[in-house]
Amino acid sequence: MYFATFPACAGTWIAIAAALRLSTGVAFDPQEDKPLTAEAAIRYAHDTVASIARLEAQFGTQTSI
Repeated sequence: MYFATFPACAGTWIAIAAALRLSTGVAFDPQEDKPLTAEAAIRYAHDTVASIARLEAQFGTQTSI
Protein backbone atom coordinates (compact mmCIF):
# COMPACT_ATOMS: atom_id res chain seq x y z
CA MET A 1 0.00 0.00 0.00
CA TYR A 2 1.16 3.51 -0.78
CA PHE A 3 -0.23 6.71 0.70
CA ALA A 4 0.01 10.38 -0.17
CA THR A 5 -0.64 11.66 3.35
CA PHE A 6 -0.57 10.38 6.93
CA PRO A 7 -4.37 10.74 7.30
CA ALA A 8 -4.83 8.69 4.11
CA CYS A 9 -2.61 6.00 5.60
CA ALA A 10 -4.59 5.92 8.83
CA GLY A 11 -7.91 5.97 6.98
CA THR A 12 -6.87 3.05 4.84
CA TRP A 13 -5.86 0.96 7.86
CA ILE A 14 -9.13 1.84 9.60
CA ALA A 15 -11.12 0.81 6.50
CA ILE A 16 -9.20 -2.45 6.13
CA ALA A 17 -9.66 -3.25 9.82
CA ALA A 18 -13.41 -2.58 9.62
CA ALA A 19 -13.86 -4.64 6.46
CA LEU A 20 -11.94 -7.58 7.90
CA ARG A 21 -13.83 -7.45 11.18
CA LEU A 22 -17.21 -7.32 9.42
CA SER A 23 -16.38 -10.07 6.96
CA THR A 24 -14.41 -12.24 9.40
CA GLY A 25 -11.93 -12.54 6.55
CA VAL A 26 -8.25 -11.98 6.04
CA ALA A 27 -6.22 -9.79 3.72
CA PHE A 28 -2.72 -10.32 2.37
CA ASP A 29 0.07 -8.01 3.49
CA PRO A 30 2.60 -8.06 0.62
CA GLN A 31 5.20 -6.12 2.60
CA GLU A 32 5.22 -8.74 5.36
CA ASP A 33 4.40 -11.60 2.94
CA LYS A 34 1.72 -13.00 5.22
CA PRO A 35 -2.05 -12.95 5.82
CA LEU A 36 -3.42 -10.01 7.77
CA THR A 37 -6.13 -10.67 10.35
CA ALA A 38 -8.67 -8.14 11.56
CA GLU A 39 -6.87 -7.94 14.91
CA ALA A 40 -3.55 -7.14 13.22
CA ALA A 41 -5.20 -4.50 10.99
CA ILE A 42 -6.80 -2.90 14.07
CA ARG A 43 -3.41 -2.83 15.78
CA TYR A 44 -1.81 -1.25 12.68
CA ALA A 45 -4.58 1.38 12.59
CA HIS A 46 -4.06 2.26 16.27
CA ASP A 47 -0.29 2.36 15.83
CA THR A 48 -0.59 4.57 12.75
CA VAL A 49 -2.84 7.10 14.49
CA ALA A 50 -0.46 7.16 17.49
CA SER A 51 2.52 7.66 15.17
CA ILE A 52 0.80 10.55 13.42
CA ALA A 53 0.07 12.24 16.76
CA ARG A 54 3.68 11.74 17.82
CA LEU A 55 5.02 13.17 14.53
CA GLU A 56 2.66 16.15 14.71
CA ALA A 57 3.87 16.91 18.24
CA GLN A 58 7.50 16.50 17.22
CA PHE A 59 7.34 18.66 14.11
CA GLY A 60 4.53 21.03 15.08
CA THR A 61 2.30 20.17 12.13
CA GLN A 62 -1.38 19.37 11.92
CA THR A 63 -2.69 16.64 9.60
CA SER A 64 -6.37 16.68 10.68
CA ILE A 65 -6.32 13.44 12.67
